[in-house]
Amino acid sequence: MTRFPFGPAAMATLALGLSAQDDAGAGAVAAELAPHAGFVTRYCRDCHGGDLVRAELDLTATQSDPVERLFRLSRLRERVRAGEMPPPDADAPPPAERDAFVAWVDGELRREVPALPPASGRVTVRRLNSAQWRRTVHDLFGVEVATAGFPADDLGYGFDTVGDAMTFSTLHLEKYLAAAGEVAALVFAGEDPEHPAVRRFEGEAMRVARGGGVDQDGDLAVLTTRALLEQTVELPRDGTYRLRIVAGAS
Repeated sequence: MTRFPFGPAAMATLALGLSAQDDAGAGAVAAELAPHAGFVTRYCRDCHGGDLVRAELDLTATQSDPVERLFRLSRLRERVRAGEMPPPDADAPPPAERDAFVAWVDGELRREVPALPPASGRVTVRRLNSAQWRRTVHDLFGVEVATAGFPADDLGYGFDTVGDAMTFSTLHLEKYLAAAGEVAALVFAGEDPEHPAVRRFEGEAMRVARGGGVDQDGDLAVLTTRALLEQTVELPRDGTYRLRIVAGAS
């Protein structure tokens, strides 16, 4: 084995060379990750940078959009904090380094998120999906209407409430109008509030609940002794009703 003696100058040169290589490697990350470039280089960049970019997350590309940049930091924070990244088959950072990285991201988010400009752009106006429509009708009118016949709601990013993904077709319109008619029939029962229906019950048709001496003849019920007559009435809904009894003595 050949031995090469190294003096202080040679050792200093070697140390500087290694330091330069580390700095070069640490610098090959996105600019916003520079404060923790060493951490990202050691534990993240092998799978998220250079020739290999998993999950569409490239940590060597600087993100110019502030919202996307902070969203990427938030994703990193959640994965590192939960211990999901680095994966189990890779070198794991010591708890102190992990905590330091998470704390740094927390500070960045606290400092920069409040300074983000208000969101511009427009929110797509959307219809209620089937479940929302059914619950809204129940909350407003207290009736249950089946929506099984409604067209299936479109999904966007796994959700059926995203306006950009939801369609509204002629079939949707037909089903919503038919369901609205069903709701109206259940709620209003086809009556005009200004001219409510009048129902009349003849004495001869009432039931004798107690007592005797009741002569039910024609339209009248003639009570010759103490007695109780009953009439069952089914009302369409809760409300205030006027009851008028026509009776007389001879």
